[in-house]
Amino acid sequence: MTDATYITQQHALPDNTDAIISDSWLADSATSSHISNKREAYQCFTPLHTHVKGVRNVLVPVEGKGSVELKSRVKEKNITIVLPNVLYVPSAPNSLVSLTRLDESGGHAAMGNGIIQLYDKNQTLIAVGRRVERMYLLDVSTATPPHDSSATEIVLFTWTDWHRQFRHVGISGLQRTLTQNLVDGLNITPSDSPMPTCEACIQAKQAHAPFPRHTECHARNAGELTHTDLWEA
Repeated sequence: MTDATYITQQHALPDNTDAIISDSWLADSATSSHISNKREAYQCFTPLHTHVKGVRNVLVPVEGKGSVELKSRVKEKNITIVLPNVLYVPSAPNSLVSLTRLDESGGHAAMGNGIIQLYDKNQTLIAVGRRVERMYLLDVSTATPPHDSSATEIVLFTWTDWHRQFRHVGISGLQRTLTQNLVDGLNITPSDSPMPTCEACIQAKQAHAPFPRHTECHARNAGELTHTDLWEA
């Protein structure tokens, strides 16, 4: 499971709404993540194998996430909207812009008289939409990347891989680097445990106590103390 909630399903949309198609983007206050149903829409993409909750808590498969660019035109001005961490849900009937995510990023939505307006954190109007069958259909389109650079797929590595790449840095340091976004491209397999076993580190950190200069026990008779020297052939 993830922290997202997906609230629509195929039959939730009215059949007589010709304006809403699979390529449409809807402004939604109930979904906790942006959602796209088009794999080709992603500028960058990280494969995932998880689920989100649908209607009546039905689990809906999520196959990845990444950034998506939307094209909007407001007052004769072309605007590019970059949506981060958009979940890829192939079975979604439409794509959704999460209003809660917009609010978290410092933006907000204004609704009234059948019109919705989206503002970014700088209070700039970035998109508009209209009410269609009690849903807000946004006047935006997906900016599909060129074919030769479409949706660069991010390769995931394990904690052990990154531990070795960073010259055997401690796992706590790697975790801090990841959570604080100190570097770009630190992509780790979600199911991998952050407790790898590194044989090189174990051997390098091994130590033994120094031989004592004086012994408390002295052999007085033959056979009381035996020394051996093992040599690996």
